[in-house]
Amino acid sequence: MVRKISNKIRAISYRWQMGRFEKNINQSTLRNHVAISEWSVGCMKTAAINLTADMQSESGDPIVLQGRRLNKETRSAFKNKLSKTEGVRILIHLPPAQISPGGFSLFNNLIQSLEFIGIEVKALEWDGNISDALAQFKPSVFITSDHPVYLGRIDWPALQKHKRANKLMVGLTASLEQYGNSPLKERLDRAEKNGIDFFYSFRDKDYLTNRKEYRPFHDRGFSILTVEFGANPLFYYPVPDLARDLDYVFLASANQDKWRRYFSYLKTIFTENYGYIDGPGWGFSSGVGILPHRDRYLYARAKVGLNLHLQEQIDWPCELNERTYQLAACGVPQLLDDPALLNNKFSRECFFSTGSPGEYRELFDYILEHPDQARERALAAQREVYARHTTFHRAEQFVLQLKEMF
Repeated sequence: MVRKISNKIRAISYRWQMGRFEKNINQSTLRNHVAISEWSVGCMKTAAINLTADMQSESGDPIVLQGRRLNKETRSAFKNKLSKTEGVRILIHLPPAQISPGGFSLFNNLIQSLEFIGIEVKALEWDGNISDALAQFKPSVFITSDHPVYLGRIDWPALQKHKRANKLMVGLTASLEQYGNSPLKERLDRAEKNGIDFFYSFRDKDYLTNRKEYRPFHDRGFSILTVEFGANPLFYYPVPDLARDLDYVFLASANQDKWRRYFSYLKTIFTENYGYIDGPGWGFSSGVGILPHRDRYLYARAKVGLNLHLQEQIDWPCELNERTYQLAACGVPQLLDDPALLNNKFSRECFFSTGSPGEYRELFDYILEHPDQARERALAAQREVYARHTTFHRAEQFVLQLKEMF
């Protein structure tokens, strides 16, 4: 009882702190939020009419020039690259952004990237009928998330009936109790009962191999495939002819599990500097939801791309968030908080990074004062993300792993 009361008091205190945190954000940031939001949506709508406009406008900006070249080369290298792959037809359970912003982003990027590289892929919409989708699309692979919100929307008897008569592999996300999920044994028992063939994860392969809490998956005979985060070249690339008139851009949700790190790292930056903040959970959010075609216009105006990770991403070399790759592809000088996996994925000269809130503020000021050095790091990060870390790379590796299981 005492612990429950203490947790309740702590939660109330955090909510109060978050209210003050938002209230103290620079008034220019708050005052111009709606105008910048509307401007970015207008840019997105224009892009929908002419998707090549950003790639054709004249520009002398080295970030734009390099980004265009790398984007064009990457698209050319991956376009229909696996179109001759036989037997791979993938059905992906796609949640709406209102239900799961992160899930929508991840699965939607995977669908688009698989399609781009030539794989037959289809989304099972949230209200879609699994029996109809199986009968009409005839997938060889179906993936969804090992979460009650997802699992409860699947007609498992119908899926099992289809599996008995057709070649179909079913995969679920590999998640641990340590992430706040239900007991793993119960979920593995259910997976065996429902005829799950494999698990997959958006986390780093070595992390999945080395962390002992994943051993029960392997002990039960399940493989864990990997499809890490990356930048989608269809959405994320630099935009020409926009002045970097915002000290920073921060596109991230304001979930309660992030508040403590926000208070530590962002308070003085948000109070003293002019920028743009948006995402689910902010009291002043634009409310437009996930709009990948919009983000690159906002990033093009940023002198600094702010990026913070979850505590588990700091403590474990498990993953970099999607924002790390997206900012890099757009050519934004990026300030990070030393996630454990960072130096395994990118060279040190790509970013500015520190695990100290005080130094984070100092590095922010340094980037503003040294734009030439900031641009060089942004160029380095852009080269590396296009070379190894796009969603096309991830989709290709996912398919190759699936082929090994056929």
